[in-house]
Amino acid sequence: MRKKFHLFYLVIVVVLTATIAADTFLCGDPNADGSVDISDAVYLISYIFSGGAAPQPILAGDANHDGSVDISDAVYLIAYIFSGGPHPYCPPTDIDGNVYQTVTIGTQVWMAENLKVTHYRNGDVIPNVPDGATWVSLTTGAYCEYNNDLSNVAAYGRLYNWHAVNDSRNIAPEGWHVAADAEWKQLEMYLGMSQTEADQTGWRGTDEGGKMKEVGTTHWLSPNIGATNESGFSGLPGGYRYLGGQYYDVGSHGVFWSSTQASSGFAWCRNLGSAFSGIHRYDGGKADGFSVRCVKDPTVTDIDGNAYQTVTIGTRVWMAENLRVTHYRNGEAIPNVTDSPSWAGLTTGAYCEYNNDVSNVATYGRLYNWYAVGDSRNIAPTGWHVASDAEWQTLVDYLGGNAVAGWKMKETGTAHWLPPNSGTNECGFTALPGGYRGSNNAVFGDLGNYACFWTSTAISSSYAWYRSISYNYPEISHYDSRKFYGFSVRCVKD
Repeated sequence: MRKKFHLFYLVIVVVLTATIAADTFLCGDPNADGSVDISDAVYLISYIFSGGAAPQPILAGDANHDGSVDISDAVYLIAYIFSGGPHPYCPPTDIDGNVYQTVTIGTQVWMAENLKVTHYRNGDVIPNVPDGATWVSLTTGAYCEYNNDLSNVAAYGRLYNWHAVNDSRNIAPEGWHVAADAEWKQLEMYLGMSQTEADQTGWRGTDEGGKMKEVGTTHWLSPNIGATNESGFSGLPGGYRYLGGQYYDVGSHGVFWSSTQASSGFAWCRNLGSAFSGIHRYDGGKADGFSVRCVKDPTVTDIDGNAYQTVTIGTRVWMAENLRVTHYRNGEAIPNVTDSPSWAGLTTGAYCEYNNDVSNVATYGRLYNWYAVGDSRNIAPTGWHVASDAEWQTLVDYLGGNAVAGWKMKETGTAHWLPPNSGTNECGFTALPGGYRGSNNAVFGDLGNYACFWTSTAISSSYAWYRSISYNYPEISHYDSRKFYGFSVRCVKD
C-alpha cells in the first residue's frame, strides 16, 4: 500500500523541474543529471524497491539528512519539488570526500568537526610537511598531523599553517569558508560576550568557551573546566605546532585559525583550554600549525524573495549566482522588455530573460541593461550593491590578475559551459555563461559561451565598463559597452 501511495504522486506530476546550484555533488540529485526533479524521486524508488542503481554518490540520495537513504527521502523530494518543502540538505563534503557534521549557532552554520582536507578546492595537493625545521621556514601552505601520527586525524583533524588558510585555491569545501575574525566574534557574542570584550585580546568571557567545548574527558584532559557544549560547536583539543616545528598540548588546547591577518607575520586565532572556560584571542605566527573550522557562506534575499548563495573572496562577500530580481529595491517594477527594437532604443532600466525564455532564469539569472544597474532605486538587495569596476579589479588581482582569474571563477565542467571549459572555480565565484543581448538589433547571443557582467561604473552617457569570461580562455576581459546591452549582474556586500 505504501508503494502505491508514492507511485500515485509520481503519476500525477512528471514534468516540473527544480534546478539548484551545483556543489561537489548536488543534494537530492541521486541520478547526477545536474538538477533536482521528479526523476530523482523515481530513481530513489527504483533503488529502494527494485534494486536499481545506487545514488551517485550515496549522500546525494539522503535528501532529508537523516543518515540513511529510504522512501522518506523520495517523499522529501516530492514535497520540495511540488509543495515548497524544505530544500534537500547534504552536509559539507571536502574535495577528499570527508563529510563534516554541522551546527547552527545563531544565524551562522559552523562545522562541528575540525578540517581534515589534504587538497585545495581545485584539486591541487596541500603539501604534507612532517619535518619541523622545514615547517617553520615555510611561506606557502602546508598541513601536518599532530606528532605526524595519522591516528590523530579521525578525532582532531589536521593542523594547517595560515598560508594554507589564506591560499586563493581554498581549503574549505564548496559553499564554505574559513571563519574570519569577525565571524568568530559574532559567535562569541551570540554565546554571551559583549562587543567590547570580544574586541579584546587574551582570555575573554566567562563561560563562552565552555559552551563550545566537547564535554567530558574522552578527548579533553581533566579538568575540562566549564565544558557544556551548549552551542554544539564540539570544540576539540587538537594541540598545535609551534617553536621549532614541535607539537604541543593535544588534549589541553584547541587552537583555531581565522582567515584574518593581524599583521605581516601574524593572523588572528582562537584558543580553547582544558583549564579555562573563556576563549583566548591572540595573533599567531603564520607558520604555526593550528586546527581549522569553516562556516557556511551566507545567503542574501532580494525584494522578490530570490535567495542567493554567497562566497567570501579575499575580504569581500560576493553573490555566487547571477541576479534574478524583477523589482527595484523600493518595490517598483523593472520593465520586462521582450521586443528587440524597443530594447535597443531604451535609455531607462529594463530586464529580459535570455531568448525571452523564463526557463533560463533558474540557472543563468536575468539580463539587465546598464540603465537598470545605474538606477538610484537600486536593483541590489539591501546591504548590497552592483560591483564597481574597481571592485572587480580588486577581485581579479586577488586571484592572480586578468590572465588567469577567469578560469578560477568559472563553474567547472560542461553542464552549462561549452567544452573545453577549463574552469576550476577555486574561488567559489561560480561564473555562469548567461550570454548577452546586444548589437544594433538587440539580438541574443552566446549562451554557454560567455559570461558578461556589468559593473556599476559608467564611462560616459552612453557607455559603461563590463567584464567578460569565455568558455575556452583562462582570462577575464575588461571592455566597454553601450548601455542598452543586456548583461548578467553580480552584487557585492556593502
